[in-house]
Amino acid sequence: MRTALFVLMACALTACGGDVTILSGECSFEGEGVLSLLDGHAVHDLALADREGGAWAVWSEDSGLYLLGLSVEGAADGERRRLGPPCAGGVDASPRGDAVLIACGILADDAKGDPGHALVYRVDSESASVIDSFEPMGPDSLGLAVAARPHGYAVAWHDARRGSSSVWLLEIDDEAAASAAVFAELLPEAVSGPTPMRASTPGRRAGPPSLLVHGGHRYLAWAETTLDAAGDPLGDLLVQEDDGAPRSIATVQHETATPELSVGGGEGARVIVSFRDRRRRGRPRAYAMWLPARGHDGSLVSGPASNTDGPALMIPCMGGALAVTPRTHSRHERLVSVRRHDGTTLEGQGPEMQLYEHAAAYEHAAALCVANADGAEHLLVLYAARVSDDHLPGTVHASTVHCGE
Repeated sequence: MRTALFVLMACALTACGGDVTILSGECSFEGEGVLSLLDGHAVHDLALADREGGAWAVWSEDSGLYLLGLSVEGAADGERRRLGPPCAGGVDASPRGDAVLIACGILADDAKGDPGHALVYRVDSESASVIDSFEPMGPDSLGLAVAARPHGYAVAWHDARRGSSSVWLLEIDDEAAASAAVFAELLPEAVSGPTPMRASTPGRRAGPPSLLVHGGHRYLAWAETTLDAAGDPLGDLLVQEDDGAPRSIATVQHETATPELSVGGGEGARVIVSFRDRRRRGRPRAYAMWLPARGHDGSLVSGPASNTDGPALMIPCMGGALAVTPRTHSRHERLVSVRRHDGTTLEGQGPEMQLYEHAAAYEHAAALCVANADGAEHLLVLYAARVSDDHLPGTVHASTVHCGE
C-alpha cells in the first residue's frame, strides 16, 4: 500500500511545479489513509455527506457506485457497499435523517436507444433502494446535484449532447409523491410523474448545477455561456432562489464553470458561491464570493489555480474557510490544493497546502466540515486518483485538515 506525501508549500501558485521551500503553517494534514483500491481505471466522481459520528463517502468507478461510512477522522467505518451500476454522469449526496440521498447520473447510450437518466437512491445502515429516476441525461452530460428538504428533496442535472446543453430541476414533495403512487395503482394509465423544469436559458450552453437548501430556501446555481465575437465563451453565473427568477451574480468565460454552494458560519450565516473560470484566456483559477444580498456587494475573490474540470470548493470551517481545488502539477501529475481563507472577506491566508504524491493523478476531491465529540471542528477531505501513467493503482483516500487559532 502506498502512502501519499503531504507537503505544505509556500510558493507562487504559478510556480509550484518547481523547487519549493517547506514551511510550518497554521494548518496541517492528519490521518491520511487509502480507503479503497479501484477495480477499474478511474473514479468518475465522488461526494461526502454528513452522518452521525462521521460522514458518508460516495464514489463511482468503472465497477459501480460505492458507499462507505467514515469516522470524523476519515477512517473507514465498516465495509464499502456497492449500490448499483457506475455513474459516469456524476454523483452527489445529501443527508436526510438517519439516511442519505445519493444522485447518480447514467449517461445516454444512443446505440442501445437509452436516453440516459438520473437515479436517486435512499440508503441507510440496513438497506438501499432507488426511489426515483428522471431523464434524459445525454452522453456529454457533466454532473448533477441533490439536496434534501424537510418534506422532500430537489434534484438538478446537466443534459448535454452534440453541442447543446441545459440544466433541469425537479422538486419532489413526499406527500404528493405518496398520493400519486396510490392513484397510480388505481389508474396507472392516467398518472404521469412530476414534470422537470428547464432552469437554463434555451440557446445558451449550460454547465453542471449545484443545489443547496438553507434557512428554508432552495438555491440552484449554474453557469451558461454563448460565444463572443472572438469565438470565446462568455456568459453568466446564475443563482435561482426558490421559484424566483434566476439572477446573474458574476460573468464567466468558461463553459463548465461548475459552481459550488456552501454556507458560511456565524450569526446570520450566508451562502458562499465558488466556481472555476478561465479569464482573459489565462489558466483556470478558482473564485469565491458571498451570494450578493442587501448589505453585501458579492465581490469576487481570486483563489488558487484550478483544473479545467472538477470542483473548486470553499468550505467554511474552524472560524474561516478552506479552498479545496484539484489542479495540474506537471504534465502527468495531479494534486489537490488546500488553502485557508478569511471567514469574512474570503481572502487567502497563509501558504498553499498540497495533497500530492510523485507520479499520482488526484483528479477528484470533496470536503466537509466535521466536529469531534468535544465540538472542535476540522476539515475532512475525500480524494481519488486514477491509474497513473507510471502504473500506480487508482485509489480513494481520506485525510483531515486541522488548523490552529
